[in-house]
Amino acid sequence: MLRPNDVPRRLDTAIPGLQLVPLADGDAEELFALTAANRAHLQRWLPWVNDVRCVADSSMHVRNGLELRRLGLRLDYTIRLHGRVIGTIAYHVLQPANRLGMIGYWLAQDATGHGYMTTAVRHLVEYGFVDLALNRIELRVAVGNCASQKICTRLGFKEEGVLREAEWLHDHFVDLRVNALLRSEWERGTGRVPGQMPQMPQAENATNGRGENHTAPRRNTASHGGKIKSSAEHAEQRRKEKTSTDYTD
Repeated sequence: MLRPNDVPRRLDTAIPGLQLVPLADGDAEELFALTAANRAHLQRWLPWVNDVRCVADSSMHVRNGLELRRLGLRLDYTIRLHGRVIGTIAYHVLQPANRLGMIGYWLAQDATGHGYMTTAVRHLVEYGFVDLALNRIELRVAVGNCASQKICTRLGFKEEGVLREAEWLHDHFVDLRVNALLRSEWERGTGRVPGQMPQMPQAENATNGRGENHTAPRRNTASHGGKIKSSAEHAEQRRKEKTSTDYTD
C-alpha cells in the first residue's frame, strides 16, 4: 500500500500525451477553472459541484487530498493531455488492512469520446494491484450513468449489487451500483502468472466514509465480468458503441 509520506509516481499511458500526474499544491486554480467551465456537464452525476464556487473551495479540497495521501489513505491524480488538465482520477478511499481501493473520476466534456477515461482507469487499476498491493478495487456508479457503466464493463469489473438510495444528488436520492475487480481476476485477464501478494507496509486504517470531493469524484460502473480486453478488442468495441452517450470516456 501507499506508505505514509510517500510521493506517488507519474503514470504514463499508451495514448500519446495522456498522463496521470499526482495532485499538487499548485493545481487548485486550474481545477477550479475546469470545474466552472464544465459545471452543467458535471452536475448530472456529481453532488459536490454546486459546493465549488471559488478557487478557495478547490484549494481546500486539494489540501484535504494531500493530507489524506500523506497518511496513506487516499491517492489523487490529475489527468493531463499534453500538459493540460482535462479531469481527475483517484483512489478516494484506501483501506490498508483490507487491501481495498475505491476509484472515482471525472472528465471535462470536450475530452470525452476518445477513450481517455477508460485508459486512465486501466492504468490506475494496474498501479493499484502492482504498486499498492491491493486485492480488491471497487467502482460505485449511480444507476443510470451508462457512460461509466460501460467503462467498468470494458475493464472486466463484476457487478455485485445495488445500494438503494445511497447518495443524495442535488434534490433526490440515487441508487449506487457496486462493481469490483479482484487481483486474481485481473491476473487472469491480463495473462499474468498468479503469485504471492506483495508484502504490504504498515499504514493507518482508512475510515468507512467515501471521502469524495471535486478533486476525485466517485462513481463508476456496472460490469458483467469477463477478461480485460486487448487494445484491438477495445477499439472494435468502441467502434460498435460509437452511438453511445459516453461522456466520461
